[in-house]
Amino acid sequence: MKKIPLGFAILGMGAAAFAADPSKSPKLGQKSSASAFSLLPKALQKNPTIDCNILTEMTPAGQELRPPAPQEPTYYFPQVGNLQNLGEVASANAKPIPPDRLRRAVKESLAAAGYLEAAAPEHQPVVVIVINYGSHAATNGEAEHTLEANAAQADYEEAVRERATLLATLEAANPNGISSDNFDKMPPPPEPPSSLGGETKTVEELLPFILADPRRHKQLIDRAALMGGVAFAEELAKVLKEETTVRQTSAASDRGADRLAAQADRQKIISAASGYKNNQAAKLNPTFDLTFIGPFYRYYRRDEKTTYLVNEAFGSCYFVVASAFDGAAMAKGEKRLLWRTKLTVNSNGVAMGDVVPVLVAAASPYFGRETDGTVRVSKRVR
Repeated sequence: MKKIPLGFAILGMGAAAFAADPSKSPKLGQKSSASAFSLLPKALQKNPTIDCNILTEMTPAGQELRPPAPQEPTYYFPQVGNLQNLGEVASANAKPIPPDRLRRAVKESLAAAGYLEAAAPEHQPVVVIVINYGSHAATNGEAEHTLEANAAQADYEEAVRERATLLATLEAANPNGISSDNFDKMPPPPEPPSSLGGETKTVEELLPFILADPRRHKQLIDRAALMGGVAFAEELAKVLKEETTVRQTSAASDRGADRLAAQADRQKIISAASGYKNNQAAKLNPTFDLTFIGPFYRYYRRDEKTTYLVNEAFGSCYFVVASAFDGAAMAKGEKRLLWRTKLTVNSNGVAMGDVVPVLVAAASPYFGRETDGTVRVSKRVR
């Protein structure tokens, strides 16, 4: 069994009413309850359905413990952290859930799962459960729109300059006037770039900006660890590294092709003042389209589970993470992790105070019980 690095993911937790045996729960991509499709965005729905992502990872020490039950409870001591707004920007809907409401939800959910708060002197805590919660925001796309618009404007201005240079070269080579044949071979005036703002970017469109920004790259991997666990995050990190290598190799090849094309164009202008080939085409049409054949695309489209988790990792979320430590070891100042349950829900169009209690409630059967990857549970907010 793979050990869970203590620092790989954020500490935290969740809770709810006791449900069915986790071993009989639906796997990722299946629904645990009927979900209603709606054309309205969640922000406009009175009672939207949310997908709760639940994952428990166990250490070898945790696997040796007997799972608790309401009739045979495990006593714990709670430690609740402060709200954490992580990632690119603070989530627009990350109005904090009142701490007392979160504590109640967690306490009820853990109790239904067989974990009861220790009350000295009758019961000493067997485990210490550390709870952190908050939001983890992905890029909202505005920075990407700005960068893309700036790049398009720069390409347009370069095309204008190149056309003016070619025209001046033709005029110098033809003092009696440019012939219609030569003029017809001039590239057409470039089109000004259109506005790029306001659209939602896909995973494929956001990928180049993630690869180019180490900070966003790390944030993506952190969210992947929250939503899919350590193994999924490591797998995604490996794929992104391979994608970066392939794209760098392709870019070097395209730059070489650009140089050869530019040399050929200059020779044609100097020798015959004709046959100009617009070098912009090479920039807009790379040798091959990595969007559909690169390592990332193959991984992203590998199966429904992978596609879902990658989509979730590229989006913003609310999270609750519960980390259980050995109580006796903690009393000696040692941190001995037993298990960690990670709960996430996409934060698009929903408020933290509305969905976190639902998320915590859905997780009750999974606290301290290892899951086979991420379990996806659909719930109504109300």
